[in-house]
Amino acid sequence: MESGLEREIKIRIASPPLKKIEEELDRLAKTLGTEEQTDYYFDKENMELTKGDKALRLRMTDTRSELTYKGPRLSDKVKARAELSLMLEDPESMRKILLNLGYNIILIVKKRRKNYDYRGAVISLDRVEELGDFMEIEANALDDDGLISLTKELMKLLKVQGEFETRSYAQLLALKTGRSV
Repeated sequence: MESGLEREIKIRIASPPLKKIEEELDRLAKTLGTEEQTDYYFDKENMELTKGDKALRLRMTDTRSELTYKGPRLSDKVKARAELSLMLEDPESMRKILLNLGYNIILIVKKRRKNYDYRGAVISLDRVEELGDFMEIEANALDDDGLISLTKELMKLLKVQGEFETRSYAQLLALKTGRSV
């Protein structure tokens, strides 16, 4: 089981096109891989987790599956929260266990993600179904101000125009589709 503090900044990309940013990062950073991700978000009927600013996610890719608990946000500057993850050999059985325990799938988020290592930070370029293109910078070893500084540096280096986004993909998708999350 992996546990720790997740600290990241997400940018909704306005320009340049994602492909152009990808080409630049292919040159500047170490490519860690590309994967299709399907994230299933679970909650009880009373939305207990959501109301407490928590999340329970089952992520499935072609090569791995994991169950992740995300605690409430700890910062207003960046997206920082406690996170516990467990790799799964049998995600379908875990889905059935959660359903039998009274959890429901409240949202499904699908995305294509390409990850890079840049100076110890993980840069993710995401194309999220129904939401568009995003860049996430995750650097758990940095404090909030260090992560903000690195993000601004990367935006300038990659000529990224966009807005900082503090909501999760699940929250953004729920807002767009009129669901409550």
